[in-house]
Amino acid sequence: MSQMNIELMNGHPVGGVNSEAHVFNIDDRPIGHITNDGHVFDVNDRPLGEVKDDGHVFDHEMHPVGEVHSDGHVFDHEMHPVGRVAPPHVMFGGAALLLLFR
Repeated sequence: MSQMNIELMNGHPVGGVNSEAHVFNIDDRPIGHITNDGHVFDVNDRPLGEVKDDGHVFDHEMHPVGEVHSDGHVFDHEMHPVGRVAPPHVMFGGAALLLLFR
């Protein structure tokens, strides 16, 4: 079973990111992956968006969808809290929360 390190604001876990940057849902099924440069793809390899080094997350058309803070807190594009990601894959997990789980 993969580490479930992505959760919603209510503390409910929804999935996780493993050391190879594959994203899994709560049932441990793969739902996407993230490349080393921050591009997010669904399980069918369709591009969904990307996360920048500063934590800003964009959809595939480069519209802002939110941001991930280094402490693991994730916000939508209007700065409403969305959830939290536990280390070690904070930026990738936050991008997954915004692009794969919402």
